[in-house]
Amino acid sequence: MARKIPSPLPLFLSFGHFSLLILTAFLDWEERAIYDPIIFLGIIFGFLFNMRNPFFSVSGLVVGFLALLLLRGLGFLWKGKEMLGMGDIFLGGMIGSLLGWKRAILALFLSAFLGLTVSLLLIGFKVWRKEDYIPFGSFLSLGTGLVFLFGDGIISSYLYLLRLIWGLP
Repeated sequence: MARKIPSPLPLFLSFGHFSLLILTAFLDWEERAIYDPIIFLGIIFGFLFNMRNPFFSVSGLVVGFLALLLLRGLGFLWKGKEMLGMGDIFLGGMIGSLLGWKRAILALFLSAFLGLTVSLLLIGFKVWRKEDYIPFGSFLSLGTGLVFLFGDGIISSYLYLLRLIWGLP
């Protein structure tokens, strides 16, 4: 009986997606810009990565996009100015196309936590001011990479802590 050789396509697509996330992180940090061709290529990679279940990518894209669009609207209502750029919102869609809607939400929360923590530290050490631009796309990229690699462990640890705190079995 011949052994079936696994396709290298998922590996190449995940490398491609990670490359785009790293590129996006550095571009947003240095240039304050997230470019559409990078996002669209990442969405294509996400759909190809999940080609056996297109609904997984579609639902993730919609949830990632709409969650950040809602956050942008709330930020505008709260501060009266743009708090998130459209590049961040499109990046949310790209993230969702790879991770699906459940993990996209985890990636968004983790990214916000990382962004808040790093920003508070840099403001505390007087490297940044409160008024400075915070490159959220960089934190979105980092959070996505962490969820892609360690999502199951993050979820298990979180549930374990909840059970420990609330005394659940």
